[in-house]
Amino acid sequence: MSVLGKINLFLSIYIAQFLNIFRISAWLPFLALAAFQMAGLLLITNFNFFGFKIIVFPVLNIFLPESVFHYPTYYLAAPQAYALFENYLLGPTIWIITIAAATYKLGGLNRGISYALKEGYKKALGVWGWLAFLWLIEMMLVGIVLTAPVRFVAPFAYQSPRFAIFLKTVLQMAGFVVLALFVYAIPSMIIGQKRFGAAIVQSLGLCFHNFFFTFFIIFIPGMVRIGLDLLTSNFAPTIINQQNPEIILWAMFLNIGLGIFLNLFTFGAAAYAYQELSS
Repeated sequence: MSVLGKINLFLSIYIAQFLNIFRISAWLPFLALAAFQMAGLLLITNFNFFGFKIIVFPVLNIFLPESVFHYPTYYLAAPQAYALFENYLLGPTIWIITIAAATYKLGGLNRGISYALKEGYKKALGVWGWLAFLWLIEMMLVGIVLTAPVRFVAPFAYQSPRFAIFLKTVLQMAGFVVLALFVYAIPSMIIGQKRFGAAIVQSLGLCFHNFFFTFFIIFIPGMVRIGLDLLTSNFAPTIINQQNPEIILWAMFLNIGLGIFLNLFTFGAAAYAYQELSS
């Protein structure tokens, strides 16, 4: 496919995702995922909840010192605490199953077929072990990309807040490359009915042959997430010093709400692109 053809395909895929905003069934799985994320965030950030003292605090205290669990200091640690919940509890379970089920539904919409969402969940649960393994591979590779360079440049980042923001943005974009390599793996398993190994090979092949096309599927929604992440991390001390720590919490809730449609654009575009590029 020519460069112009890929640009036209990319635009048509994104237009299709904008149209999918008006189809509740297209983003309903991501709304369900957001409900779990919202419940977790409420539990993590409300000390008065019975479940916080009994369940959440003992777990978080393994990773975070007790000194951070005080107002307003906890607002600095809340994004990290929530990330632990989202990445390691929801990630290999609700998150990966939801993405697979939504991929099945969105793939059908691309072909003008209204697949039942429950059938998507059935297919996702049928290959859940492989989906969890895919999640583990991605987490390990992204973790290496995000943390390995920090050892060499950390002293410079500590001396310059602006450089720290630049470094974090660059590393996040490097993480997008890892996600792009595997973005077609779930469509390959769920839509293409391929085995895990074949799905990985196909995803890598499609990405290598359409790298910039695939990268921008991840990049555009990802940059919105980076902006909100910087607000709740790098800019958090300034926000707290200005006596507005609640802004951090509202930004985290906004991230979850926007995530419904950012996920739609990311994984909807991936499902559509897989069908067009592999046909």
